[in-house]
Amino acid sequence: MVTIDIRNAGEELQRSFCAEKRREFWEILDAALAEADCKSVCPAEFREWLNETDFFTAPASTKFHEDFPGGLVVHSIAVYRELSKIIDAHDYQYKYDDLAHKQATVAALLHDVCKIDCYHVENKDGGAKYTYIDPLPLGHGEKSVMLLLQHGFKLTEVEMLAIRWHMGAYRDRDARELDTAQRIPLVLHLHLADMMASHWED
Repeated sequence: MVTIDIRNAGEELQRSFCAEKRREFWEILDAALAEADCKSVCPAEFREWLNETDFFTAPASTKFHEDFPGGLVVHSIAVYRELSKIIDAHDYQYKYDDLAHKQATVAALLHDVCKIDCYHVENKDGGAKYTYIDPLPLGHGEKSVMLLLQHGFKLTEVEMLAIRWHMGAYRDRDARELDTAQRIPLVLHLHLADMMASHWED
């Protein structure tokens, strides 16, 4: 197996990598929506909006994890895969049908849309570095939920809660709200999957 350092790859290879990850993202999401007969929750307007953003070309962080072109979608897919493993190990907590799979897929793949248009490339110390500037600082999980609803994606309450609280207690101080939300297994499990993908995936 050949490993490519996408950070230092040429622009053509980076574009090809991002295009492949875009295709993989839509294949996973579309399959889950089709299985649950929920295609209408993701209208054409939402697809057009997401495809026009930098979601498929942006990094997932400035230096901590997936800090390379396409890193945001790579991270989102990694969270989906980690969440699938967690749910398989805790299936007794789920009525794991097509709808539950769809909810997990939606929450995992779309939890970080709040990072769209926040990363900017600067040349520092002889190399390209990212800086993070949020033009719409509405919170992290809250912003993701608001952007999805604003652009026509029809979220269930479970999906909204999981995305809203996917940072766990890292950014929020109201323990009562978090405690209530974590009574829904997907809320806790998405947070765990995000941490696993952020810290253990390469």
